[in-house]
Amino acid sequence: MPRTLGLLALAALAFVATASATRPLVPLPDYSDLALRFAHFTEPDEPYDLIFLGPSTTRCSFDPRVVDADLAKQGHPIRSANLGLPGANYFEIDHMVERLVERRPAGLRWLVIELHPPGFSALIRPQNLYTDRATHWHTPRQLRDVVTALARPRDGQVVRVDRMLVHLRHALWRFANVGQADRIVASLRSGEDGERDERRGFAPENCSEARIDSPEHRASIQSPSEFRKRAGRLDRQNRTPVPTHQLNPEKWSRSTS
Repeated sequence: MPRTLGLLALAALAFVATASATRPLVPLPDYSDLALRFAHFTEPDEPYDLIFLGPSTTRCSFDPRVVDADLAKQGHPIRSANLGLPGANYFEIDHMVERLVERRPAGLRWLVIELHPPGFSALIRPQNLYTDRATHWHTPRQLRDVVTALARPRDGQVVRVDRMLVHLRHALWRFANVGQADRIVASLRSGEDGERDERRGFAPENCSEARIDSPEHRASIQSPSEFRKRAGRLDRQNRTPVPTHQLNPEKWSRSTS
């Protein structure tokens, strides 16, 4: 029995060591050319002063070429890039910031970050469950933050242990590098950054792909009262505070200094 326990402990230790050593080799998710855009942020011959981070409203609204041209006319020449990611939630954006400052991009002076309230009821959309994108941001720190936020009482709602377990499973999935072997091998073999994005992340066409034939859209058109009800929620949503304390900007300042 002691020998069996010892072998099991040794196997567990080997698994943990292998998983930890393999994790840095896992490439960024193949979603919305994120890996390609990240790859260009550390090139010494093309430093960026300003980077926009946020969801699709960021990616579809800030054209770095226009921003740079307008600021240059005002005597502030800069070079900016757009890291907007469609559907990015609060914790995913926070993780993207961490990944960015880890690269210590030369010349970076400003981050413009657009945050939405966490929206815990739909933090991971059903179509994204256990995808590369959903698992990659479930680091130990992000898991701690999201579980802490879920455990915090809000408007008399009960603590949703089931949602905590979903995030815990994503973190375990990430730690074990489930389904990443092919992506790691492909990344090591390619060694190519791909074609440069001349728009530097700006993708207005993403915004034109809205589901105009969705049930919600049809209901708004067919029922003026439903439209007024949905529009009336906007003011309340705009007043919803975004808990920026977890982003810890002091940490970024130390990381980039």
